[in-house]
Parts: sequence; structure tokens; C-alpha cells
Amino acid sequence: MIRTLLPLDAVRLDPKWFGGNSAYTLDRMGSPSQDAPSLTFIGRGIPLRGRCALVWEEEGRLIGMASARRRSGPTAWEVDALYLAPEADAEYLLERLSANIAQRGGQRLFLRLPWSSPIQSSATRCGFVPLVRETLYRLDRPPHGLSSAIVHPGIRPKRPWDHQGLFHLYLQSTPAGLRDQWALTLAEWQDSLERGAPFCTQRVAVEEDAVVAWLMVWGRTSEGHLWLLCLPGSEDRVRTLLEHSLGLLQGRGSIFSLVPEFQGHVASGLEALDFREASQYLTLVKGMAVKVKAPALAPA
Repeated sequence: MIRTLLPLDAVRLDPKWFGGNSAYTLDRMGSPSQDAPSLTFIGRGIPLRGRCALVWEEEGRLIGMASARRRSGPTAWEVDALYLAPEADAEYLLERLSANIAQRGGQRLFLRLPWSSPIQSSATRCGFVPLVRETLYRLDRPPHGLSSAIVHPGIRPKRPWDHQGLFHLYLQSTPAGLRDQWALTLAEWQDSLERGAPFCTQRVAVEEDAVVAWLMVWGRTSEGHLWLLCLPGSEDRVRTLLEHSLGLLQGRGSIFSLVPEFQGHVASGLEALDFREASQYLTLVKGMAVKVKAPALAPA
């Protein structure tokens, strides 16, 4: 039986699950979370708008939990927690989660898994399709002496009215085959944007009145995170943006950056600054919008 998660389900956790969240979101990449699964269950079990959480119960025992949250708008959601007992198949749970989200107006559900995760096959059986391969890079000894106060021509804080320029950046930097599944319109793209930490710093790079790069940085005392989407064609531009982000993250112990496979120039820039590959992931997406067929003319 699959039902809505309740806060009291936390006391019924199977010890085999501890540390077993298989779903990854942008804001929890990097070092493994230290939160106990029980705390995760309590938080997901509190009814909130923009969140859906289900548990799978068999013979009085919980064998699975999946939760999803909205990304940046009501049509795009992402799986942010997925716990399974060893004998449980994720297909049934993900199918029910998808149906619940569709009832709430969701049209696309994103799921990020480790590259070698066996859950990939379960996800594809219930309608998920592979979207993009991503690599997480890590720098354990960030350079000192880089200052965020240095003025870089063309780099400025992101402004609320930059959305059109950022959408054009997305269209120019993302392969057409990915855009078909990811987002085709401005509204779809805005809804599908991933969220960094609540207080992330955002910058854009502008050349000849066009947005050519988008940078986000956030972090805690022990680690920092940077995310960069940049047009190809200028190694100097990439290096300047990465050095600017390192200046913003001065004092962090380790720095992480998640890079999609189509941003190879960003990956090369990170490697030139001594970032090293830490792990790989696959993001999948499931479309849940019902496509209405064009009406056919009745025969004469």
C-alpha cells in the first residue's frame, strides 16, 4: 500500500535505510548530508504547498519513501528524497509519486541519480527518460588571495529583469535535443530552474548588451558551491568567472561544482584551476502533460 507520509512514520524506519537517500538536488550536492533519515521523514511529513511525500507500506513495515518538491514554478517538480529497502523496486513508488504530482498541476518531474544507480532502470520503466549526464567537481585546497571586491568589466549582480537574457543564454548553450525535454518556452524554463541554497549570490556576465554567462555561488563554513552556465568560445571569460566565484567563496574548506556534459569548456576551466572529478550523475525527466490532439475534420 502506498499512502501519504506522516511525521510519525519517522519512528518506524528500518535501520537498513540509514544514509540511503538515492535522489540528489542541486542544493545537496557535495559532502554527504549528516541529517538522520528520521529527521528527513519528519520534515517531509509536514504538509506544505509545493511538496508531495509518499510511503510504501507492506505488512505493517515501511519499505519505501519518495518525496518531491516544486522547482521554481508549479509545472516543474523534482524528486528530493528516495529511500528504499533492499527488496523494494522504485518503479511502483515513482509511478504513484508522478500521478500525485500530475494531479497538482505538475507537467515535468526531474530525478537526479548517481551514474551507476540501479534505480535508473526502474525509473525508465515508469516513463522517465535520460536527460543529461553531469559531473561533480571538487577542489579541496582553494587558492588564497582571490578577492570578490575586484571589479571585472561586464560582471554584475543578477537583476529581476534579466530573465529574458538568461532564457536566450539557455537556448544558445543547451543542445536542441535536451531543450525538447527540459523546456521549450520561457514559462517552462522559468518553472524548471533549480534552486541553490536560500541565500545564494548570483552574477551575470554581459557582452554587447547580451547575457553570456550566469553564475551562482552559495555555501556553508565547511564547503562552498558554484554553478556556471556560459557560452563557449572564450577560455579567458570562463577563467575570469571561476576566479570571481572563488573570491566570493574565500574561507571555505572544499568547493564543489556540478557541470552538465554540454558545458565542456566550463569543465576544462575547472580542471585548469585544479578541480578534480568527484562523482557523476544522470538527470532524468518524466513528462506528465496530456497532449491534446488537433481536432480532425469530419468526413463529408
